[in-house]
Order: sequence, then structure tokens, then C-alpha cells
Amino acid sequence: MNRLSVLNMALAGLLVIQGAVYLVMPERNTEFRSVYEPVYKGMTGENVWKIEIYSPQDKQKVVLAKKDKGWVLPEAYDYPADVSKVDEILSLIQTFRRAKVVGHNKAMYPSYGVTDDKPHLRLRMMDKDGKVLVDLLVGKGMIRSTFVRKAGGDRVYEVATSLSAKLFTDASFYYKDSRLKMPVPKARKRITLEYNGQKLVFEKKTTKDSKGKEHDEWSLVSPTALEGLKTAEGTPTQPEFDRSRIDMFVTSLNNINFSDIAGKVGSGDFGFDRPYITLTVETEKGEKHVIKVGNKVPKKKDSTAKEGSLVRSDRYAVLDDGPYVVVLKSYIYGDWEKKFQDFLKKPKKDTKDGGKKIGSGSLPQDDSEATASPAGAKVKAKAVPTMKVPAAVSNPSASKAKKVHPSGK
Repeated sequence: MNRLSVLNMALAGLLVIQGAVYLVMPERNTEFRSVYEPVYKGMTGENVWKIEIYSPQDKQKVVLAKKDKGWVLPEAYDYPADVSKVDEILSLIQTFRRAKVVGHNKAMYPSYGVTDDKPHLRLRMMDKDGKVLVDLLVGKGMIRSTFVRKAGGDRVYEVATSLSAKLFTDASFYYKDSRLKMPVPKARKRITLEYNGQKLVFEKKTTKDSKGKEHDEWSLVSPTALEGLKTAEGTPTQPEFDRSRIDMFVTSLNNINFSDIAGKVGSGDFGFDRPYITLTVETEKGEKHVIKVGNKVPKKKDSTAKEGSLVRSDRYAVLDDGPYVVVLKSYIYGDWEKKFQDFLKKPKKDTKDGGKKIGSGSLPQDDSEATASPAGAKVKAKAVPTMKVPAAVSNPSASKAKKVHPSGK
């Protein structure tokens, strides 16, 4: 037998082995073939009137309901929902029409994340009469697919989309708008800040440069108070304002984002009859818009907060008397906790005394305070001039002037 015959016989043997393997391959058994079928049949978004998204892990739930021609959040006092984001949820119905069946073994449910008690999410859709159209346990996801199981069903499906990128349990994600809308900067003419017994008025002046380009410049004005401003020695003076601080305050009104809907005006005591802060913005057309910041929002227990850490409270706020009461974070309303002294220029620190540097601490308030030099020697610091701020600035009903350090300390 020559080499060619041996080679032919070997090739024939390989073909027989391949054929045998092909016949016993799992893919030839219909039980193991990729099967595609609809998760829900005959559904359309038009039939859906209510959507619920629930997270068993953090116990959060979002409810969206159709109302008139739009959508609202019933548990957020019917605050309008972003219709485009609701449409994204309804578009998922299309992906439920054809899904890959990946298993039906209950022992594998935890691996897919679709157990009855601990799915990643649970999605429910109801019709106008409350009939449940979709009740889906949403499990683990991959880049372009997600494992799901119908509540009460045994089959696990793989749908061709990432559901975690379209389903959220934070209600604020679905708000139509999460800002307190104030007049645009160009339309503003005057801003009045009432805080801590003081009433400060800021006015805008528009000028043109040599090229004819307009520039807006804001100034702190309070004519009665400023006319009577004197130094500690009684000499009339005009304060020197820090324009950058004024600009920062004014621009803080450009984007006022709230974190939550707390209720509607009249549904509770939010402290708006005795506001913590009142902001009034007047426009060139004579319109007025008022923000009132009221009581603190009761703190929720935070298990992650470190003992002794300082966490400032959120506060309730309302724009133009409602109808919605919102929650502002402390870093939002904190920009408005300003007094007259906060807008004054800080005095320059004297870093030398006879050619020697003085310590970097804050400037002393009077002759009795001394600062240590790098060598440890005591050096008596010069007194810093003070000026009297008339009571009209801090309290219109007061009759005595208040001595205030220029730095605002």
C-alpha cells in the first residue's frame, strides 16, 4: 500500500469522525437550539397609562402616569414628567416582541439576577383600567443585552438592549424641569437680597465700550445707608466693594437646580411666612420674581456619614408662591447667605514689619492682639481701621450704628 492510499484512508477516517461528531452535537438537538419568541405579544405603547419601576435593593420606586396629553409623577404631586424619557421606556415594548430564550432552570435564576425577591429591577406597565400588561423581572445586563423573566413565568430571556441604561428609580431623572427658572441675565434690572435682618439691593448698569459693545455691570446700592457710612473716627467714606464677589452672587441665580419635589404650597408648614432668605428679581419690563427659602428639610439617617461630620441641611424653597415646593441643597442657597460686609474688599495684609515677615494668620482686630514671628518673638500688630455701617443696612428699625471691621469679621 503506497503512501497516497494511506493518506486517503486517513482523510476518510477523519470525515467519518467529523460526521459522528456532527450527529451528536447539542446544537442538532432542538432543546439546545437558539429559540426566539415574544416576551409579550400584541402590545403597543398607546395602551400603557401607567409605568412603575421598582428597585428591591434600595426600596425606591418611580411611578409615571398619563394625564391629559402628557405624563406626570403622581407620587411627586403630579409634577410634569419629561415625555421624551417616558417614550424611551415605551420604546422597550419593541424589544419584547422578540427575545432569545436562554433557560428555564430555577436553580439558574440567581445567576441571571431574575429571582422573585431580588431582581435588579421590576418593571410594570398597566392600561387605563389598571390591568397589568407587563410585569417583568429585570436581571443582570451586558453591554447590549439584559436577562429578564416574566413574573410568575419560568423562562429566562435575553432581550437585545441594556435596560439599566433606560430605567431609573430616581424620580428627579424624569422631571420635566429641575430648575427654578429666573429671568435671563440680560432681562434683569434689580436684585434684592433679604437675609439675616439685612436688605441689600443690587442694580445693573449697561455701558458701551469704544467699539459700541454693551457691558453689564452690577453694583450694590443702598442710598440711605451708604450716604451715612463713616469710619470709626466719624469721617464720611464710601466702601470699596469687591466686584468679583458681586458678580459671583449675581451669576448664582443663572442655574438654580432643585433636588426634589416636597409638596405643594399650602400642604404643610415650609416656613415661607418667615423666610430664611428672600430673593426678588425685577426685570426691565417691571416684572417681579421671588424665591423664598424656608425651613430645613428633616435629615434622613445616613449610615455612611462619619461620626462628628458636619452635614448642612437642605431647605424648602418656592418660586412665585408655587404651586410646587422644592428642595434646595445647601451649596445652592449657601451662595445667598451674604451680608453687606461679605461684599467689601478685604484689606491687604501687611506681611512685613521692619523688613521681617509676620505670621500668616488673620489680621488682628485691635492693638491688644499680637502675632508671633517665625522666630517665635512677639510682634505687636498695627490696629486695622474700622468703619461704622449704618443700622439701615442691617436693620431698618435700629437707631444705633454698628461698628464693623472692613473684612467682615
